[in-house]
Amino acid sequence: MTRFKQGATITPNLFWFVDLVPHKLFGLDADEPLVQSSERSLLNAREYKGIFFKGKVEERYLYASLLGSDIFPYSHLDHRIVVLPVDSSGRSFRIIKKEEVQAKGHDNMLQWLIKAEYSWGKKEKTKPPQ
Repeated sequence: MTRFKQGATITPNLFWFVDLVPHKLFGLDADEPLVQSSERSLLNAREYKGIFFKGKVEERYLYASLLGSDIFPYSHLDHRIVVLPVDSSGRSFRIIKKEEVQAKGHDNMLQWLIKAEYSWGKKEKTKPPQ
């Protein structure tokens, strides 16, 4: 059990939890919607305050999720939209690396992952060694 620090979490939230951004005239592109870091995740950002994600993402990488704080007896808040590098083809889900995303030609998701990797690395470099 010493290998695990958290249960099933998606962190940092502002990298992955998003809001849809409809175009004022044309609405949403169903295949590659424009998304940005969710307002809720920005409000709760601590370590990654000041980082903001916005861009198009292929719809196959958008999922619905709930956090523990979203669930109540016999009810829940609205689902949160989350961007995940997951392949859901077949009967299972599998996390995929950016190289596989690139090989599939999913340039929008590739750019999202590159920014997430850069932002993560930049923040990790500023942490003092433990």
